[in-house]
Amino acid sequence: MKSFNQTFSTRSFESRTTTRIGTTNIDNINSSTNTDNMSTDYNTDLSTDNNTIDRSTDNNNTDLSTDNNNTDLSTDNNNTDLSTDNNNTDLSTDNNTDLSTDNNNIDLSTDNNNIDLSTDNNTDLSTDNNNTDLSTDNNYDLSTDNNNTDLSTENNNTDLSTDNNNIDLSTDNNSTDLSTDNSNTDLSTDNKNTDLSTDNNNIDLSTDNNNTDLSTDYNNTDPSTDSNYTDLITDKANIDLNLYNENI
Repeated sequence: MKSFNQTFSTRSFESRTTTRIGTTNIDNINSSTNTDNMSTDYNTDLSTDNNTIDRSTDNNNTDLSTDNNNTDLSTDNNNTDLSTDNNNTDLSTDNNTDLSTDNNNIDLSTDNNNIDLSTDNNTDLSTDNNNTDLSTDNNYDLSTDNNNTDLSTENNNTDLSTDNNNIDLSTDNNSTDLSTDNSNTDLSTDNKNTDLSTDNNNIDLSTDNNNTDLSTDYNNTDPSTDSNYTDLITDKANIDLNLYNENI
């Protein structure tokens, strides 16, 4: 392991900034070129500053009500009031008139194709031949229907606890208690699933050759002592940027 001891010196810099207004150097804030009244200073009141004129009188930001490109919507040819716009007239007088009188959208209660359901051919479900009350239909109450008898007495759907194909899982040969099933023994004693701390393929990470403690692992040592990851202050390739180059 190599160690580096390097000494660096820091150069101190001074700079002086000179501000100019026109061709005059300002050395005193109270000079004649910087009056005490902000309204007449070079940074004048925003209301009279050429670059920041009041929006109401600025040629580029005039009042929307008088701006040629952004006139009041009620008088703008392209954006007139919807009630008088030929293409967007009031819905009550448009060709698509009130739904109650529109030929294509008549009130549902009087439309031949959409009569009140109570008088339509598909009448109330309780009296409709095709949709009679389920209690009197040929497909009777499920509890007495031959094809849908009570599940507890139907031959094909007997109580699960006594059905040969659906025996209680606790006594079924194919689904015995997991704690005694050969294929599903307790994980702590199963050869294929032993305790992780003693399993050859899953040794404790702190002693596993491939996963040793990071502080002593050759490929993952502490950055402060690893030759490839030394402290940035002593690493030639990563010297403190403040000391690396006098011109930065």
